[in-house]
Amino acid sequence: MKTALKVLRIILQFLSIGNKQYRVNPCEDGFFECFYLNADDDIVFHEGINMKKRMLLSLLVLSSFFAAYSNDAYTRVSGGAILPLSKTKNENIKMEKEEINFTLYKDYYDINVKFYFKNYGPAETVDVGFPQWKHLQPTEDDFYSFSSKVNGQKNDFVIKELNPPEPLNDYMVITKWYVRSVTFESNEMTETEIHYSAPYGVCGISSSADYLYGTGATWKDCIGEMVLTVNNASDDVWINGIQFGDLDISDMHRNQNTLTVTKKNVCPKLESEIFLIIDYVPACLVSIKNINPERKWFFRDNIINENQLLYYSDSQLRLLRNLMFAAYGNIFKSEDINLWLNKNCSDWYEPKRKVTEETFNDNEKKNLELIIQEEAERKNNQHLNQE
Repeated sequence: MKTALKVLRIILQFLSIGNKQYRVNPCEDGFFECFYLNADDDIVFHEGINMKKRMLLSLLVLSSFFAAYSNDAYTRVSGGAILPLSKTKNENIKMEKEEINFTLYKDYYDINVKFYFKNYGPAETVDVGFPQWKHLQPTEDDFYSFSSKVNGQKNDFVIKELNPPEPLNDYMVITKWYVRSVTFESNEMTETEIHYSAPYGVCGISSSADYLYGTGATWKDCIGEMVLTVNNASDDVWINGIQFGDLDISDMHRNQNTLTVTKKNVCPKLESEIFLIIDYVPACLVSIKNINPERKWFFRDNIINENQLLYYSDSQLRLLRNLMFAAYGNIFKSEDINLWLNKNCSDWYEPKRKVTEETFNDNEKKNLELIIQEEAERKNNQHLNQE
């Protein structure tokens, strides 16, 4: 229960302290050709607006409570990078590249991972295992629909149940191995691939999607390149935080519903993991039952970390922008916005009148500007891509 309280305090602190938001959200410089001014889709075009975006704080706060799990505070099941079952470091075979693809659905997520190995020694056949790991928590969840390939061909595997589970460190255990034999030819590249689905984990009052890449440390040298791709298949799933080592501004790129993170020469620890905080509403609504702009309203009291906007898809940015007007009872003409508000905000949203930004205080106007600029930058980038 102690960890659950810590997570709750962290989220409440995020909702109540100005710019001090524990997130890593890189952006790039860009020129903006248009931006929205009002609710719904009323658009006004401007040219030559330039803005430099900066990273503020890292997600170190997340790593601070990983080792402090207890009882029902932290419950997760996930997979991880394949490793030699000998568990000793292979000094000849290097993982040159690892491509990790998350696809987020409302109630579960899919993971597809491709590993690219090069054998710098003599040819050898290695029994490799893909681990299913859990925190030391009583959960019956398992991932499912596991499949594997080697060099594009389906590969047979054997499931090795571990009873009791095998400790990975002081707070993580491996509950089963998906074992297969792979031949690595000398001085050649070998591609292996795995796919599985998993339920979301529980992280305090939020959910999580996870992947353990630290087991990649058992191959020669560091991982040459890692590419994380997160595809959001549902507007009902909001990414409100990401942990993936020490993220830098240049690591992240957003294209519509896809977020990509690229890192070079990654030297993980055995317990290193990718961790996504998942909610069904944007971070400004997490743990708030009712919005009262005159008493407690995130966008009135705080300036959003502009880099966090990269976590959200194009359509989610539009919902976030209109949420600011909804807080004051704006009447919307767009059916999709009304459906989303009725589904997620019926406890407090009451359509009363047409609201303009003149209703907003300075913080709200700044937040609206940041959202507008992010939307405009994406539209500009999409236009450039089409050229």
